[in-house]
Amino acid sequence: MSLEKSITDTLLGYLSASGLTAISSDELTAGQAYPALTVFVTGGKEVAQSSGVYRVRVLVEVLTDLDEPDARANHAANVESVRDLIEDEESLIAALDCYAIHDFTLDSDTRDRVSVGSIAFDIIIDSIP
Repeated sequence: MSLEKSITDTLLGYLSASGLTAISSDELTAGQAYPALTVFVTGGKEVAQSSGVYRVRVLVEVLTDLDEPDARANHAANVESVRDLIEDEESLIAALDCYAIHDFTLDSDTRDRVSVGSIAFDIIIDSIP
């Protein structure tokens, strides 16, 4: 199993506690039921040459249909729920079996009548399968 797939599957399981439909980025479709969340993982880069320690960038997106009743309030609550799970660093580190989580960023956007809340962060791991 690739690093990206392993981290994606683990995060989707961990974030399912938010109550949102967890989907992998390759399953995201135009007819997707919302609200939902998806995870994107970029390949690891070695922190220092020959160190065996890698930094991996993770992007979690919370997706909410803007045409639903109370969409903005629901979206804010959904993003907050996912953010709280991610910011529980001790639990997330244990779930991902990594050393550290850092460089959190939070952003928002609107795409095709879907509100997108993005939470990005780096994880530090000691090996890449």
